[in-house]
Amino acid sequence: YPELPTYARFYEVLTGARASTVDPTMRSDETLMQAVNERRYVSQGVQSTLTFDEESEQLRHHLEAGVRLHQDSITSDQRLRGYLVETSPSPNLVRDGYAPEQVTDRTASTVAAALYATYALDFGIFRAAPGVRTEIIHSRVDDRLNDLEGRRTTAVVLPGLTFTTFATEWLAVFAGVHRGFSPVGAGQSDAIRPETSLSYEAGARLDHEASHTQAELVGFFNDYRNILLTCSGSTSCSAAELDTQFNGGSANVGGLEALVRHTLRLGDAWRMPMRASYALTMASFRHVEPGITTPGYMDAQDGSPLAFVPTHQGQVQLGLEGHGFTANVQLAVTGEMRENSAEDRDEAWFTDRIAMLDASVSYALSPRVRLYVRGENLTNAAPLASRRPYGARPVKPLIAMAGLELDLARD
Repeated sequence: YPELPTYARFYEVLTGARASTVDPTMRSDETLMQAVNERRYVSQGVQSTLTFDEESEQLRHHLEAGVRLHQDSITSDQRLRGYLVETSPSPNLVRDGYAPEQVTDRTASTVAAALYATYALDFGIFRAAPGVRTEIIHSRVDDRLNDLEGRRTTAVVLPGLTFTTFATEWLAVFAGVHRGFSPVGAGQSDAIRPETSLSYEAGARLDHEASHTQAELVGFFNDYRNILLTCSGSTSCSAAELDTQFNGGSANVGGLEALVRHTLRLGDAWRMPMRASYALTMASFRHVEPGITTPGYMDAQDGSPLAFVPTHQGQVQLGLEGHGFTANVQLAVTGEMRENSAEDRDEAWFTDRIAMLDASVSYALSPRVRLYVRGENLTNAAPLASRRPYGARPVKPLIAMAGLELDLARD
């Protein structure tokens, strides 16, 4: 808000209209702080899978079991350097003379073991598919800046079941229920509990090979407990609360998803794939835990809508393929989205409805070489995408690119 007196001087410094004010006793509030985000990430693991199939005259069995061991870590050494704006002889940035300010100096790591087993039993037109997954997660964090250490071990069993009826060779009706889980991050308070959920779904799938048509209609309902909210820089959290997690309470999330695909044959060599999808999502708090300080959720009450969940999303795609040539046009539409959970609509912030038109064209010069051209946001639309963390921002601008793809994989 550069027009407000409170912010006018900062805007003038940012634009180089005037020099930063220098205070010899302390760092000026007109100092520009540059972040030096030195981070190192490691992600590695190993997994193994065993499958077993057996078929008799009336029954068919499929068993799959596996184990996965995963380790990841992050080392974060972040500092802030101060710069002042000078306007003479021309606008320029100079160091402010103070030592860099240490923001983070921490290492966090997690070792996780996951074991799962799924079993599918086909008998006639019916299929029952129970499954279970067990996860054991050990995390640790060493915060050298604040002289803090944290350790946490979590174990959870996650069962699920899906039941399917094949009404015809090309139409299946199904229903399922599964337990979900989201672990608490490394270094969080022992009072923070893992997020759990029960997810229910029911619907129908169509796969008609003769007409080159596939379709799906699914209804879903998710019962969330101990929702995990995480403070981050992108949500306008203060530096003292960055990476802090909170339990937000319980919530209901439900809706519908629809998908249809059809491929139109244009002679022997050409085809036109078409795809359309739509998702309706309704999400609200059932109960809100007191003391939430995560931006966007501080005004939430029992029954308030969940922030950052668009109600409507849809996509339409049209393509053309043949003789090494491929072209695709895609229109994706996202409805307005709440940026806070204020129950009163007049007090809520909303993003704009966003419509993005993308297109791509490619041509195979040889079996291993492909030339392509892509364009994103072809209409150069600029709707409001977010107000966090530093005011209103639009979506990405018009982007065009061209290139050559080489397939170096051996046959």
